[in-house]
Amino acid sequence: MLLTFVVLAGLAVLVAHRVPHGRLHGIVRATLHTSDQFGVRFVILLIAALVGLSVMLDLDMLLGAFVAGAIWRIIMARHPRRTRPRSRARSRGSRSASSCRCSSSTRA
Repeated sequence: MLLTFVVLAGLAVLVAHRVPHGRLHGIVRATLHTSDQFGVRFVILLIAALVGLSVMLDLDMLLGAFVAGAIWRIIMARHPRRTRPRSRARSRGSRSASSCRCSSSTRA
């Protein structure tokens, strides 16, 4: 059973390493800050599939989750890095006294 899982996991790692991931990176990047979040859904599917396989083969489910994480890491390792300009930090919730437009005296 363990040998079967090792062979299947090895094949999955080999495929993840050999297949180009340009379209996958584009989809993940495009949906990262939307409600779709394809990357999260893909990782959950990958974990569920490999954990299910390890449970079917009567192995520890942690082994399947570990292999799923390794495959996702291999897929995302060749992600093209874009340099972003550093964003300036803003404090939220606190306002300075000069920006507050409140009246200290009320007129009737």
